[in-house]
Amino acid sequence: MKKILLTLCAAVLTGCPFGSPAYTEWLMGTVCTVRFYGKSETAVAGNCFEAIREIERKISAVDPQSEVSAVNAGRQQTVSPLTGDLIAVSLKTAAETDGAFSPVLGRLTALWGFSGEAPRLPADEEIARLLPAARLSAAVYDSERHTVTLKSRQCAFDFGAVGKGYASDAVKKICEEAGATALIDLGGNIQTVGTKPDGTPWIISIRSPLTVGPAEAATLTLSGDWSLSTSGDYQKFFYENGVKYHHILDPATGKPADSGLRSVTVVSQRSGAETDALSTALFVMGETKGIEWQRRNPDVGVIWITRDNRLIVTGNLAGAFSPTADSPFTVSTLPLPPSNR
Repeated sequence: MKKILLTLCAAVLTGCPFGSPAYTEWLMGTVCTVRFYGKSETAVAGNCFEAIREIERKISAVDPQSEVSAVNAGRQQTVSPLTGDLIAVSLKTAAETDGAFSPVLGRLTALWGFSGEAPRLPADEEIARLLPAARLSAAVYDSERHTVTLKSRQCAFDFGAVGKGYASDAVKKICEEAGATALIDLGGNIQTVGTKPDGTPWIISIRSPLTVGPAEAATLTLSGDWSLSTSGDYQKFFYENGVKYHHILDPATGKPADSGLRSVTVVSQRSGAETDALSTALFVMGETKGIEWQRRNPDVGVIWITRDNRLIVTGNLAGAFSPTADSPFTVSTLPLPPSNR
C-alpha cells in the first residue's frame, strides 16, 4: 500500500479544527483528501484510496493498460460492471443536459493536449475531422451485457469531467459502511458524509477564479450529505497569440467553451458523478441556458461567476451562501420558482 500522508487541514474548509485527521494521496492527477471527524480512521482511509486507485486503473484515458484505453483502441467491448456503471451515468447525464456534457470527447481532448503537459492550438481542419465522432450517438452501452460499441474509430471515451466525482461516490460508500463522518475532496470534487460529532455544519469555501485578489469568493454553510463540484477556466489553460484557451471543450464546436463564464459550482444531493458532470455542462451552457436548466431542475443549486465579475447564486442556496467581505464580485440571487400550491 502506498504511504498515506497525514495533513493538518483541508483547503476547502474554513475554521478547520486541529484534531480532525486528514489523509492525502496524489491520485487521478490531483490531490485527494479524506478528513475524518470524531476519530482517526487510518484503515478506512486505506480502503478509500485503494478504491480510487482501482477506479483510476480502469477508467484512465491516458494509461494504455486501462480498460477504457482498451475500449478506445477497439481491443475490448465487454467492460467491468464498474466501468459500465460509469458509462451509463455519463450517457444519462449527457442526455439530461442535451449534450453540453459529453464523455466521448477523448480524441478532441487528446488533440488539444490538455491531458498531457504540452497543450497546443489545433487547426480548425483537425477539429472538424474529429467532431462527428464526438456525437453521443457514436457510443452505445448495453447495461445487461456490459458491452459498449463505438460506432466510429475516431470515437473515444474520456471521463476527466466525471471520473473524480464517480470516485468520490465510492469513497463515500466506504465511509458510510464504516460509520465514519468525513469530508471528501478529490481535486475540488467534494462530498460531505454525515454530521460532525459536535453538531457544527460543514463550511465549504468557493474559490475565486481570479488570479489576483482574495482566493475565496464565498462560503457555503451546509448540514448533512452534499456533493459539490466546480468547473472553471482557471484550472487548465494556455495562451496562444494573447488568446486564452481553457480545457473545458464545448461538444458542439470541439473548442474551449466560449460561455462568458469563469467558473460554475454545482451543489446537490445527487451523486458525486452527476454533480461533477453537471458543473461541466452548466459551464458549457453559459449563464442564460444554465439558468433555464436549473429552473427545470430545482433540486440542484448553482453558483455562476462570470467574466465580467458577477456572481449569481440560485435561490435554493441563499440561506447557506455568504460572499466574502472583500469580494470583487457583484452578487445577485435568483428568485425561487413560484410554488405550485
